[in-house]
Amino acid sequence: MATLKNLRIISSIVVGTGAGLSAYYYQRLREPENLVQNSLPVYSTPVTEGALWDTNWDFREPKSCVRPVKNDSPQEENRYNNELEKMRVKATRHIVLIRHGQYLDDGKHDKDHHLTELGKLQAKYTGQRLHELGIKWDKIIVSTMTRAQETSEMILKEIEYDPEKVRHCPYLREGAPIAPQPPISHWRPEKFQHFFQDGAR
Repeated sequence: MATLKNLRIISSIVVGTGAGLSAYYYQRLREPENLVQNSLPVYSTPVTEGALWDTNWDFREPKSCVRPVKNDSPQEENRYNNELEKMRVKATRHIVLIRHGQYLDDGKHDKDHHLTELGKLQAKYTGQRLHELGIKWDKIIVSTMTRAQETSEMILKEIEYDPEKVRHCPYLREGAPIAPQPPISHWRPEKFQHFFQDGAR
């Protein structure tokens, strides 16, 4: 009788241990799937195919500008490599990002957020420094927000750039103009926020 009782205890331990190990290894096998699920966005905005990043969006990737290799001959490979080298970009392009100066954060609307005296000084000194660099500006794009407009006005005076050539872009306002791609799990869009549809890049 005691032996039968001991067998039942041992059987229960073995079955319990086996079930626990099975569940553990099953979970480990599913970990990659869980990681993918956890990284998915929590918002319901559908992502269109056009929003996926295309590194050759302007078709200027050197490989797309050169005729492919026709055969394995050394002459053909040399021809391909020479043409590829000619298509590689030699120039350097600089993109300068400038944040607005300090502003008043009392009002509820953008029109109330003017630069403070410190913010005006920050904009002026930024413009002076940019002028010292001697950069030739091909294009200047400014957000339509009040604080950005005021900052740009002071900078433009210092770098002697024609204000008529400045492009004022509403896409540079606060907030995401489109849903982020690739998706991020911690992003929380504002309620009733409308998004633009992103085209191919």
